[in-house]
Amino acid sequence: MKSGYFGKLGEIAEGINAKFDKSEAGKAMRFLALFILLYAVISLSFYALIPLEAVESVTANSVMHFLGWFGYSGEITAGEPVLILLEGRVKIQISELCTGLLEMFVLVASVLASVGISWRKRGWGVLLSVLVVFAFNIIRIVATSLIILGGAEIGVIELAHDLLFRITLFAVIVVTYVAWFYWAVGGRIRFWK
Repeated sequence: MKSGYFGKLGEIAEGINAKFDKSEAGKAMRFLALFILLYAVISLSFYALIPLEAVESVTANSVMHFLGWFGYSGEITAGEPVLILLEGRVKIQISELCTGLLEMFVLVASVLASVGISWRKRGWGVLLSVLVVFAFNIIRIVATSLIILGGAEIGVIELAHDLLFRITLFAVIVVTYVAWFYWAVGGRIRFWK
């Protein structure tokens, strides 16, 4: 029997696994229960170990790097949230929601909760999840910043930020998970009998 924090998590996961039968409903309930447990553990552990301002700063510096490709410059001010002052006139706040952490935790927990898939393939799925969400999130913030810097009206900016990019971020999560799952099971997905 394992001891300590991870040993206890293993015992909880085994208990969840034992509670559900092998039916499709049982598999779905097991996935959901493990997903909730893993999401909670991942997010709580991450926030306990890594300061949010550090993640916001990495995001802000990445955004500034790519905005430089378009000829824009700016200053980053540490704080909560981290601020980017672009061209001395436009302030962009990089808050917790701008980091993509929530989406990353959802995707990583989904991959890890996919029991029946080898740990090696789940490891590749976690790496893919982190890279895809981080890259897409930076692209999303750079695109929104370019819309703002381009002088778009507030309605267009809000539509781009609040609706379009949030929907596309959700789509990226779903497509990434489905693509990884399809690869992990060797292309054998049946949606009906």
